[in-house]
Amino acid sequence: MMTMFNYIRAKLLQLDKTILLAIFHLSLLACLYALLSIYCRKSYAMPSQSNLLHYDAYWYFSIKEFGYYYQPNAGNNAAFFPLFPLVWSYFDFSNLGISLFNLAVFGCSFVVLLKVEKLKAGFLLMLLSFPSFIFFALPYSESLFFLFCTILIIGYRKKSNLLICIGLFGASLVRSVCMIFLPAIIICELLTATFERNSIIKAVCKLLASTAGFLLASWYLKCATGKWFYFIEIQKYWNRHWLVPTFPLTTISPARVLGVDAVTLLLGCIAIYICIKAAVIRIRRKVSESATENRDLDPSVLMSALYMSGMSILDVVFSYKSNGGTNIWSLNRHVMCTPFALIFLVYLFKHFNPLPLERLGLALLIVLGVFFTGAFEYPNLRVLGFLVMFFSTLIALKHHKAALGFFVIYYLLAIFLQTAFYAEFLNKLWLG
Repeated sequence: MMTMFNYIRAKLLQLDKTILLAIFHLSLLACLYALLSIYCRKSYAMPSQSNLLHYDAYWYFSIKEFGYYYQPNAGNNAAFFPLFPLVWSYFDFSNLGISLFNLAVFGCSFVVLLKVEKLKAGFLLMLLSFPSFIFFALPYSESLFFLFCTILIIGYRKKSNLLICIGLFGASLVRSVCMIFLPAIIICELLTATFERNSIIKAVCKLLASTAGFLLASWYLKCATGKWFYFIEIQKYWNRHWLVPTFPLTTISPARVLGVDAVTLLLGCIAIYICIKAAVIRIRRKVSESATENRDLDPSVLMSALYMSGMSILDVVFSYKSNGGTNIWSLNRHVMCTPFALIFLVYLFKHFNPLPLERLGLALLIVLGVFFTGAFEYPNLRVLGFLVMFFSTLIALKHHKAALGFFVIYYLLAIFLQTAFYAEFLNKLWLG
């Protein structure tokens, strides 16, 4: 018995810490949800073939089963890009099967993305427990998008233009993100490239890869519906249109999900600042022609910040008004359920050391963000509490070795929200 125990212990020690923590968190979450489902059956239903098909999952399922169809003057499945439903159809998984497949894809991608970072256990669990991550265990396209964007980031890290192009091409087949990727690629090249002939060719290849994915998806949709770029026009049937934001911002159900949207928007604002700062540093060095100091951001971090900036702006100005404020629905899912958000948070945690004036500005941003997002109107544990605890825990883990108290409180709140959000989705309540 002792020999078997020592063997298992030795094998576990050989596993990467990121894998062990991912297994621990998932096991804890599954056990907690199972207990809640036993004692609160109505509120915490177990996943089934029917209750997994809500919102976008239903549309993807309809594409898998029946293909695309054109229905004028109404929202329909032509709004969604084809790669995820094609993968689902190819493997012919059940609704629960595709959810487990998505979870496996995300788990593998998460480990590959972060295992080289050598992160603290608390910070890794903080990332894993973000409430929006429930979408990685649903029939949504988030996991496939996460996979290709992980390939993209690894490509930037390894300076492999092939991996970058594969990531851009695949991600552009999963979602209509080309309008975010193209300016992000251009800005990233301007702030990091040497402008030699080889670097220009590589930049053009990146632009072509994203454009090719977008055009191929558009062509596939055109063949199925007879309409070019109908996925753009169809957005108006979900009330999305260009507008000047009205504050305080809101969501479809503020008392449930505004906290995660508020955190996401504030991180998006910090990403915008980081991008502007990177541009100023680059311009200053070019003007002074100083080659003694190189403070450029790593391209993978800069690309991540640019994606977060672009998506945050898009989800605020391309939306609709609800209860007098601009609705930022889906912001948490579009930004946080990506490797870009994780890489950016890792950068903030490990490498971002703001000057005193910058610290004051960031603190002011967080305080004002409570009011700009309307979080102050819902001062409960699930909204204002999550916003405050997220940033408090991030700062505590970064600067204080004895941050266990902050982490435990945040982690308990986060896993409660993950289980609650999953249950709410199964009960057909909107989350993003």
